[in-house]
Amino acid sequence: MMTPDYASPEQVSRRGSYPASDIYSLAAVLFELLTGAKPHRFANSTLREIERAICEEEVVRPSSTVADRGECGKLKGDLDLILLTALAKDPRRRYAAIGGIHCGSGTPSRPAPGKGRARHADLSRR
Repeated sequence: MMTPDYASPEQVSRRGSYPASDIYSLAAVLFELLTGAKPHRFANSTLREIERAICEEEVVRPSSTVADRGECGKLKGDLDLILLTALAKDPRRRYAAIGGIHCGSGTPSRPAPGKGRARHADLSRR
């Protein structure tokens, strides 16, 4: 059983569930917490529509879903990039592990030695 709002493309299309699926689901929850909106919009609640929306439609930039300019500015840049990377349709394009999520990388990777904790602290203050 899955919750469609937080399910990854591979879960919805019955290709299995992997650690990258958990990264996707975490990002979907974080997207909602930061924007007040869910990353996917379903025209109806049929399985085909849910699969289409999650597997085919691109997730909009989180900062573009927020009406408040102040809040929008807080999401632009690193947080947009982090969420869009973690919500990539292809699991190979997502972060390999939660430790790969840190500001400023531009690509899924691991934090540089000695810098991971500082970067994670920066993210948690946002």
